[in-house]
Amino acid sequence: MELNNIQQLLNDNIILFIGAPLAGKSTQGTLLAKVLERPYVSTGNLFRNEVASGNELGQKIKVYMDSGELIPNELTITFLTTKFNDPIYQNGIILDGFPRNLSHMPILENILTNLDRKILVAMYLDVSKAQLDQRRIHRSRADDDNEIAERRYAVFQQETLPLVDLFESRNILIKITCSSESPENVHQRILSQLAMFIQKK
Repeated sequence: MELNNIQQLLNDNIILFIGAPLAGKSTQGTLLAKVLERPYVSTGNLFRNEVASGNELGQKIKVYMDSGELIPNELTITFLTTKFNDPIYQNGIILDGFPRNLSHMPILENILTNLDRKILVAMYLDVSKAQLDQRRIHRSRADDDNEIAERRYAVFQQETLPLVDLFESRNILIKITCSSESPENVHQRILSQLAMFIQKK
């Protein structure tokens, strides 16, 4: 596979990762970012780091995060536009965690338009509910109890899953059906699907 072709087409654009909690987005996003030599960005981590910095913007974000409310669109646009304009993100981004629902799409598109960028491809990691439950059991995290896990999965189905249909209608969706295979095997299939996607461009 010609990685150079993918890197060239990615240029300064965006590859999104979509999937349910524990689908492996951060693992696969990090692996892909390493191969393509592009930064992996988790918007959740960006927000948390901004809060930890203690600056004025971070303090504003903290108010909403502490209350459990969604961060207002205007604040999100300002924050992400500033971050994505950083020189380290000038050659493309592997993005995880945004958009989370259809209402976030205009925000992301506004940001990308301002920066003269676009979404190159949306990578959907499709993992069965049974497999997600198995991963949660093996992970045994305190915040992964049954009630919380079921709520997070329901939110994914109601809020995030409709994005899959949107990206499919735009012919920029790659669906990777994952089972109990190793992360490396999934990674290789992602690279293979990306190569085929690029050939059609």
